[in-house]
Amino acid sequence: MNGKVRGGTTVEGYEFFRLVVSSARGGASAVPVLGNASENIQILNDEKPSVTATAPSGIEGSTLVFSATLNQRYYLPISIAYTTSDFTAVAGSDYTLTAGTLTFLAGTSGTQTVGVPTLLDFTTEVAQKFNMTYTSGSIKVSPLIKAGTIKAQHT
Repeated sequence: MNGKVRGGTTVEGYEFFRLVVSSARGGASAVPVLGNASENIQILNDEKPSVTATAPSGIEGSTLVFSATLNQRYYLPISIAYTTSDFTAVAGSDYTLTAGTLTFLAGTSGTQTVGVPTLLDFTTEVAQKFNMTYTSGSIKVSPLIKAGTIKAQHT
């Protein structure tokens, strides 16, 4: 067999090839019965994937939905911690402090969402912002920070 699987540095989808053994060579003293001697081989991507995220906006009193998307399947599970923090908006009076973990199972990609409730305060004010920060030792870009914008209902 002369083929080799070579590693790369590009994040790419899983790849497949088929191995077929059709005859024995190289000094075999007995002729084996090979039957259906073939197998599909899957090459898993071992480059660390990246995560992208959204920066939502909405009126006060609504829930801002942040989306985090794992752009590439990975052969291990990936956990991404998230937490909100103040920017111009203040936790407890403008939005609800939110923290947790998103988990993408091994071999999966896709989008997960986190809802952050905003608080209605009946104050005439300009739009306010707070940050959502994603961190993980498993992703290429860490930390990833996106701002949520709260628009006042009364301007």
